[in-house]
Formats: sequence, structure tokens, C-alpha cells
Amino acid sequence: RTKAYYAQVSAAVQEFTGVEGASVQEGEKLVTYDISDLANAAGQAALAVEANEGAYKNAVQSDSRSSVIVKNSETSLDVLEQQIQDEKNFIAGLQETLAQAEEKAAEISSVQSALSMAADDQTRAALNEKLAGLQSGYDSLDVPGTSAQMSSHQTQLSLYMASWTQYQSEHSAADANRLNSGGKDQLQAASGAAKLQLQLAEEDLQKGTYGVIAEFNGILTDIAVEEGAMVMKGTRLFTLQDPSDCKVQLDVSKYVVGKLAAGQKATVYLADREYGGSVERISRTAEKDADKPQICVDIHMDQPDDKVYIGLEADVSILIDEDKDTLRIPAEALYTDDGSYCYVVSEGRIKRRNLVTGLTGEEYVQILEGLEAGEQVITDPVKASQEGDRAYGQNAD
Repeated sequence: RTKAYYAQVSAAVQEFTGVEGASVQEGEKLVTYDISDLANAAGQAALAVEANEGAYKNAVQSDSRSSVIVKNSETSLDVLEQQIQDEKNFIAGLQETLAQAEEKAAEISSVQSALSMAADDQTRAALNEKLAGLQSGYDSLDVPGTSAQMSSHQTQLSLYMASWTQYQSEHSAADANRLNSGGKDQLQAASGAAKLQLQLAEEDLQKGTYGVIAEFNGILTDIAVEEGAMVMKGTRLFTLQDPSDCKVQLDVSKYVVGKLAAGQKATVYLADREYGGSVERISRTAEKDADKPQICVDIHMDQPDDKVYIGLEADVSILIDEDKDTLRIPAEALYTDDGSYCYVVSEGRIKRRNLVTGLTGEEYVQILEGLEAGEQVITDPVKASQEGDRAYGQNAD
């Protein structure tokens, strides 16, 4: 069981209590960070959130004020436009009256000229009558009063026009300051980004405060950190290996791998001690070792103790297969140079016996055919030329 630990924050290492090869306990704090920069970053992020929220509130309040101004100015503009139109209509009527007065004045002047040149009484009487009618009509138009009204209403129209221009300017400025949907989305996005940055900064501060804790009992290896060093997030710090969950890795050739299977029992010999185990995994990929492809096999150790040292070489014995209550002979009695055979003692002399073998172990070979229980086999080296000589053997069992 192995776990590599990486820096979860970018910070300076204030304290590191580990030593290469040292045993550590679950829950032990191995790395303490200097969190001053992380705290500053969290504080700045909090201020940024506050500033963004303030900007958003101000924008909303300004939009509210601008909306009121726009609404009021629109109402005022509607009233002023009607008043302006009414004034224009009234002034047009006054202008028409003054035009009529001018026409009457021109006619009066013409009659007065004709009257001055009239020779007889009858003509003068007719012209005087006409002049009296024209003068009456002219007087009814009240030119002085109409002119005074014209001046007054033109002044009022100018005031209305000036007010209309002012309200129109206020309307345009307020409408330009209103918060449209795009601006609102932009402010909300900025506020959300600031809050996310604050959340990340607070998480980093929490991780930095927590430091690096051993998650299980183990041994420190591959240490790549030291006190005072500045580490970036994602930097590898060290590796923790659990000696209570160990395995032995061995490489086997193509001649052996076909006999292996997951679950087979194994015995691990390490530092003059024996440990039970089993085949845990057989790699599906070969690796070259000394120009020969080798297959990596993992042997799980059942009950390792404090005498197990990570990285040492170990010897492994794997039980490939077993058969009980079977006929067997010592492995040194078997010859395989010309088929499988052995030499037995028959009637006190050496005899060759051809065999059919089964399972083969380090000490014994299973005999399927060729021997009977109780026959004597010879374990000492025998030459073919010695067949027929007198000899003594060991019983097959």
C-alpha cells in the first residue's frame, strides 16, 4: 500500500517532521505551512467581494433613481408638449387677428386718400360712411391688446420650450444611466467570480492550516520537501508506504509464467523469517531484463511484521499445484535426458525403469506410471553402463 502526497496549496513549508525511512503514525502532522500569504489572499478576496457587492448595489440604486427621473420627465414632457402646442395654436390666432388689422389699416389709409381728393359732397359722404365702418372694424380687433397678448404668449412659449429642452436633457441623461440587462449580467458575473475566488482562497487557507496529515501508519520514502522551501500546489512532497500491507515483486520467464495463477499459495523468506502469502497479480505486459522478456508477479504477504524492511530482496516459494496420497520419488532420482526414467534395485541389481511423471517439486516428483509403492529407487548418480550391477536403493513411497 503506497500513497504519494502532493502539496494542496502554494505556500512556504514552515515545518517538516519526516525523515527518510522513518515510521509515522496515522493522524501525525508531517507538514506545517506558513499560512500568512494564504490569509492575506483570503482577506483580499473578501474585500473584492465586498467591493463588487457595493458596486452592484450602487448600480441598482442609481438605476432606480434614473428610472424615476425618466418616468417623471416623460410625464412632464407630455404635459409640456401639449402646452407648447396650445401656445402655438393661440399665437397663430393672434397673428391672424393682427394680419386682419393690417388689412383694415391699409383699407382705411386708401379710403382716407380717396376722401382727400373727393370733389363733391355725395362722394365724400359715401367715403366717410365707409371709413367709419372700416375704423369700427379695426377698433374691434384691439391691435394694442392683441400685440400685448402676442408678446406675453411668445414669452410663455419660450419658457415652455426651455423647460421641454431641460426635461429632455434630464430624460436622455437618466436613460443613459439606467442599468440594462447586459450591464446587470456583467455586474452579477463579476460578483459571482469574486465570491468564487473567495471560496477558493478560504479553502486554500483551510488546507494550509490543516497541513499534511498521515492517513495511515507507514514509512516515509522518496522525500522531496524540506523546511523553508516554497512549494507550489501539485508539487510532490513524499511517499508513504504501509508495511502492514506489503507485497514482493518478482520477475519470471515465459517457462514459468504459464504455471502461475492468482491465488496460489506462496512462502516469502526475508531476513531469516518466513511469511505466508499468495499470488496477487500477474502482469499482462512483459518487460525486458538482460535482453530477456520477464513477467512481473506480485506476491501478497499475509501477516508482515516489524521485521519487514521495504526495498530488501526476498526469496519466494510458490506452490503451483499439489496432490496428496500419491506415489513420489526423490527429485534427484529422476533422469530426463532420454525421456523420464529412474534406476531401481531389482533382485539386488540396477535396473532402468521408464516413467510417466506428474507434478514436480523441489524435493519430489509425482509418479503416475512405471513404479509401484515399496520399490527401491537409486538416488546416487548412475551411468547407463552400470545397469545390471549390484546396488542398494531407497523405497518409493
